[in-house]
Amino acid sequence: MIDGVTSSPETPEVSDEQEWAGHWIFNTNETHALGAYKKMFENNLAAIYGYDDGPNMLEGAEEGDKIMAYVNRQGLKTLGTIKGSEVKKGEGIFLDEDGNQQPGEYHLEVDWEIILPEEKAITSRQSKEMGYNLPLGLTFGKLLQGELANKIEEEMRERAEKN
Repeated sequence: MIDGVTSSPETPEVSDEQEWAGHWIFNTNETHALGAYKKMFENNLAAIYGYDDGPNMLEGAEEGDKIMAYVNRQGLKTLGTIKGSEVKKGEGIFLDEDGNQQPGEYHLEVDWEIILPEEKAITSRQSKEMGYNLPLGLTFGKLLQGELANKIEEEMRERAEKN
C-alpha cells in the first residue's frame, strides 16, 4: 500500500497469493466471430481459430478442471468442466460469411453445466465488485485467485438456480 493512498470500495484489496482452485477463463472472442459462442456451448466445446500457435492457445487444462466462458458485451455466461486435456483440430464453429471454414480451428472438450441468459451473466464490473478483476485480454488462462474464482462459481450457480 502506498502511504497516503486509500483503496476505493469498488476495488477491494486482494492478495495475489491465493492458491489456484482449478478454474480457467475462456474468452469466446466475439470481436472476430460473432455468435460462434452459441455453437461452442451447443457442442460442449471451447474453440479458437486463426492463431499462429494454434492448439497451444488451449493447452494446460486437465480433465475435471473448471472453465468459465466470457462473452464480450455480456460477461461470464457459462460454467463447465474440462472433459479431457487433449486439444483437437476441429471444424464447424468458425465459418466465414459464405459458410466456408475458417483456418486453424481447434477444440477443447467441455461439459457446459450452466449457461446463463445474457441478463444474468456476471459482467466484468460485477466480478471486479466481488474482488476479481478478470484477465479479459487472455484467450484462455488460469484464474489464479482461487478463493475469488470459487466465489464467482458460487454466484454463477446461484444465478442459474434463480433462472
